[in-house]
Amino acid sequence: KEKVEIAQQLTQKPEALLKRILLVSSHERSLILDFFTGSGTTLATAHKLKRRWIGVEMGEHFETIVLPRMKKVLAGVIVGISKELEKENKLNKGGFFKYYSLEQYEDILKNA
Repeated sequence: KEKVEIAQQLTQKPEALLKRILLVSSHERSLILDFFTGSGTTLATAHKLKRRWIGVEMGEHFETIVLPRMKKVLAGVIVGISKELEKENKLNKGGFFKYYSLEQYEDILKNA
């Protein structure tokens, strides 16, 4: 568990950095795919910048960290780059998302 927490700390990125990356590498309505969602910073930034997004996460923290964060982003809670984008009338608020939980192969075998 400690190794996972340390790895997450090493890969944390601020929304401002991801904003710069997304602005130069995508357009509004582009699809952003994050295979290692972590705390959801890429997804939150993509949504605020009017990008569509897909996140993939195996960690248990999805329901405790990512899900509540994305609900706040869609509700328009002003955090991170939201302040700057709202001043410029460019903040994307609202919307919806779907999420799916997949069974692990071991669980399927146990239940068979």
